[in-house]
Amino acid sequence: MKTFSKLFLIALLCISASAYADFRVATVDMDRVLNETKEAQSKRKELEDLKATKKKSLDSKKNDLLAMEKKLKAKKVEKDSKELADYRAQARDFARLAKDAEEELKRKYLRSTKALLDKARGIIEKYAQEQKLTLVLEEGTTPGNAVLFSNDKMDISAEIVKRMNAS
Repeated sequence: MKTFSKLFLIALLCISASAYADFRVATVDMDRVLNETKEAQSKRKELEDLKATKKKSLDSKKNDLLAMEKKLKAKKVEKDSKELADYRAQARDFARLAKDAEEELKRKYLRSTKALLDKARGIIEKYAQEQKLTLVLEEGTTPGNAVLFSNDKMDISAEIVKRMNAS
């Protein structure tokens, strides 16, 4: 019985060893992929330009409101005057415009990030199939990533960036 148990254990270890021999793992730093690709840099520039345009427009309106407020204080208008009501309406409009601008930037950022992630995942999947990888794990500095340590030889981020730039 002891001999049978030893043979069974040895056979099990051999089977496990051969299964692990076919198990290939790689890691990819998605932060790097999303920051180093040409498309990501282009999208970031678009968002920065849009943000600057929105800021310039909002700063102009803010300065107009500040000038209007200064005039109203100098004139010492009544609390129920039409001028003060007009100022309040313009201040509300300004606050709404600022909130809308912020939400638009956020939506565009999320939409472009999702598109980049979808594209990267497709390229990673294709690469993994070509290289006969069993598992690709995400690594990076973002909290919640599964990889605490990996050998640089396992990191396929540079290849993914290269393929994304080529597509």
